[in-house]
Amino acid sequence: MRLIATKEPYLRYNTRRLLPGEEFEARPGFGRIMKKLGRAVDAPERATPQAAAPQVQATPAAPQIDDNDLDALRTRAIALGLTIDQRWGVKRLQSAIKRATGSMV
Repeated sequence: MRLIATKEPYLRYNTRRLLPGEEFEARPGFGRIMKKLGRAVDAPERATPQAAAPQVQATPAAPQIDDNDLDALRTRAIALGLTIDQRWGVKRLQSAIKRATGSMV
């Protein structure tokens, strides 16, 4: 629950000192209590970009990379959603990408 602190000179919540007007996140039970005591008020709803205007995400074309560039291979593996180990070399990354895409690297 998003709230805005109202207590002067500050509101203590969850080891934090919140100034009046400062927005914070509270659990629903504590939020209801703070609102009833007058120490906080509800924060206005934020407009989400997805609700304002739906956007279509196009799949970008795979950039041409050097098969021996370790950083580029790591970036491509992460983009494919693979969990990689930093100890992996070029051959191991190439084989993991090959298995994930089903094609030659």
